[in-house]
Amino acid sequence: MGTDKIPATSDKLTSMLLVEIHNKLIDIENKLTKNDEKKLVGDVSLAVSSKDVKGQKAFPKGLIERKIYDNYYDSNNTITNIQLTNPNDEDHPNYNRERIFESLERNAELLYVANDGIYTMYAIASHAGGQSFTRERPIYPGEIKLYYNIYEIRLRCETAGNPYRVTEYDIDTSCCPIRSTVLNNLSTPVVNFTRTLGLGSGSSAIINYAVTGNFKLTLIEASASGSLKIEVKTGNVDNEVTRLIAFTTPSNLTAQLTFNEELQLLAGQRLQIILTNRELQAMDTFNTIFGFNS
Repeated sequence: MGTDKIPATSDKLTSMLLVEIHNKLIDIENKLTKNDEKKLVGDVSLAVSSKDVKGQKAFPKGLIERKIYDNYYDSNNTITNIQLTNPNDEDHPNYNRERIFESLERNAELLYVANDGIYTMYAIASHAGGQSFTRERPIYPGEIKLYYNIYEIRLRCETAGNPYRVTEYDIDTSCCPIRSTVLNNLSTPVVNFTRTLGLGSGSSAIINYAVTGNFKLTLIEASASGSLKIEVKTGNVDNEVTRLIAFTTPSNLTAQLTFNEELQLLAGQRLQIILTNRELQAMDTFNTIFGFNS
């Protein structure tokens, strides 16, 4: 609107009407300007201090918005309790709990979870009020996983002290794999442990893992009280091909063989691990296979 002078007129009534109209137009202009400013401030305020009851309406389904907040979730932590297998209980006390909504009074739109340790962790996540959680999904050593619209996330590991990060801040992923979680993913974690008692000097223990689905191998761990040779073979039954050979020593009694690019086997094939005692006396050997079926 402009503020031009009112045209001169000899008609006093007309002049008064023009003045009144002119003033009303200015008043409307001012109100529109203030409303725009108020709307802008309101939008920013909403983004900074928005609260939601139990996170159930934090973000409409299928919509992810990026806003500016006063505070962001950023946690460096370690696993507190040992939990070897899936407890199938979201309230199990051995889960580490990262309470995003409780800390921020909002859901995290994007949440990175980084496994900084050497053991596989398993996570369950809630999007709405902590009343229901997703199925467990593995987060492998060195992996960074991206979750969407998270109310709370809970993590477990077979070893206490395994370090991890949970943060809304972008993580540099140039050196590490990053995977986005997919809701209703039907992947099933596999943890297969074998112990061989009194393996004689020069003798070998053969561990055969029969694949029943599309199996992705991510980690093999083998240990003994002395020197051990580890041979890993995969392929069709009785026609397995050697994939790698590793050793333990008296100064390094545990071998951890990580497959950053998962080694995939099909149903009907077999993973074979051969542990050979290189000591002069018998010893126990231990072996764990990590992966998941999809």
